[in-house]
Amino acid sequence: MKKMRLNHLSCWLLIVLLLLSSTIILAQDDDDDEYYDDEYSDEYYDDEYDDEYYDDEYDDEYYDDEYDDEYYDNEYDDEYDIDCDSPDLSDDDYDTYCGEYYEDYEIDCESLDLSDDDFDYYCGSYYVEYDIDCDSPDLSDDDFDYYCDFDYEEYMDEFGDFIEIDAFDDNFIVGGETVSGNVLGEFDISDTTDLEGTLTGAEQQLWDAFKRIVPAEWVNRISSFEVIDDPETSGYVYIDDNDPTKFVLALNIEEVNDSTELNHTIVHELAHIITLNSAQVSNGSASCSTLALDEGCTNSNSYINQFNSQFWETDADGFVSDYASTDVAEDIAESFAAFVLNNKPAGNSVADQKINFFYNYPNLVQLRQEIRANIAGTSN
Repeated sequence: MKKMRLNHLSCWLLIVLLLLSSTIILAQDDDDDEYYDDEYSDEYYDDEYDDEYYDDEYDDEYYDDEYDDEYYDNEYDDEYDIDCDSPDLSDDDYDTYCGEYYEDYEIDCESLDLSDDDFDYYCGSYYVEYDIDCDSPDLSDDDFDYYCDFDYEEYMDEFGDFIEIDAFDDNFIVGGETVSGNVLGEFDISDTTDLEGTLTGAEQQLWDAFKRIVPAEWVNRISSFEVIDDPETSGYVYIDDNDPTKFVLALNIEEVNDSTELNHTIVHELAHIITLNSAQVSNGSASCSTLALDEGCTNSNSYINQFNSQFWETDADGFVSDYASTDVAEDIAESFAAFVLNNKPAGNSVADQKINFFYNYPNLVQLRQEIRANIAGTSN
């Protein structure tokens, strides 16, 4: 019996302990609800931290409103008022603020002041639409080679050795293309057709040959004489800027000991003086009803206008030399040289017709006789 009472007592003690444990657990639940649910979770986490600080303060105010709108859109992009069209904008700034590749950069791709690097970067790596005057005497040799891509050696192979060009200092225009020459000396001509200045013996020989072959009335049309040293250029003439009734003449020092070549060059250049002088061509005309040349509008009854009407306004194709096919001015000059230096052709080819064209003018036939006599060292 005593043992059973002890067992009953133990059971009651166990029940009391269980009841006390339950009471403690319920008290802890109350504490958790008050501090965790109400204070921490609802007030601090849900309301204060999540809504106020994260959603309202951080996300809406700082991120959306302050950072995104004010700092990014307004301050960085809008208030940082950068001119994407400004030529002073560096490449790095343009790439950063305006885009990685130039599209709307307002730069004048036709400007001669634009560097090659800027042109390559902004306008394209190779010249396509660069509106540059390849005939300009002010165009440098480097710019001509870069933009106009003229192969002078190829040109000479095609058109031969006899070159007539309009020249300005050391920049010459040959068939509409600029090439470079070497002027050894430039000499004004006195009223007595003597050269002013100090000449070498060879330079004097060139001028003496011109004066000996060409009648005085045409020698008087020369205002200045240039001596050149160029393996590709025999000579040239161009109208004097200071006196449009006169010409500047150039002859090549290399031909001083080659009378055949020199005679041909002199007569060829004389043909330009005869056909392009102020009595034949009206300088500076705005528009032409006749043949238009760089020198101006040809008069209706001029030699070159008549020659052009007869041979260049038709399909007739025949030339006395390869170089004559360059243009009508070179054609008439080469044909005149053949008219003077050769016998009258008996055939009827287009080239023969061009030579015989000059026999229709008695004054030119007379001039032919005088020149041939001067070359032969006799006089009529």
